[in-house]
Amino acid sequence: VFLTSLCSLTAWAAEREAPTVPANSAPVSGQEYYLYNVESQLFLSSYNTIGESPLRVPVTVNDEGAYLFQNGVSGNYIAADPNYGAVTTYSQMIDRNYWSVANGESGYTIQCSPLNKYYNETNFFGTLEGNTKVKYTCSSEDRIHWLFIPADESGERFVAELKLYRALNALDGWGF
Repeated sequence: VFLTSLCSLTAWAAEREAPTVPANSAPVSGQEYYLYNVESQLFLSSYNTIGESPLRVPVTVNDEGAYLFQNGVSGNYIAADPNYGAVTTYSQMIDRNYWSVANGESGYTIQCSPLNKYYNETNFFGTLEGNTKVKYTCSSEDRIHWLFIPADESGERFVAELKLYRALNALDGWGF
């Protein structure tokens, strides 16, 4: 019986499929999202890092069409930091908080808005290969494509399924 169960688990592991990523939706002012980096398959997990646990990001669009992203924990605005192209947060409204969002084939790209004094048309919000730090100075060759997954029941289900999928895959090396 034990051997049969073990064989069934091993066969099930071979058939396991990754959860389906929810439909990418355009960010809407007043909504909260999980930002999912397409290339790394990780979430924005703090204001300046990616990881397996997502950060809720409230989104606001101002009258000029610039996006404002907030840290869902502190409420501070995610902003460009001139030190090493890093990303930081500020509690007050300043021009460094403004972002542009563009839909592309692989997902959305995020850049400093032209209203942001650090705007550069060739720089993107993303991460470098092998690094979990988020920068606003990534090139088009870096990990810069994001999905805006609504932080609602469907988004939370995807996060839970993805965590379970990754945990079960980690057990594969143990014979499961």
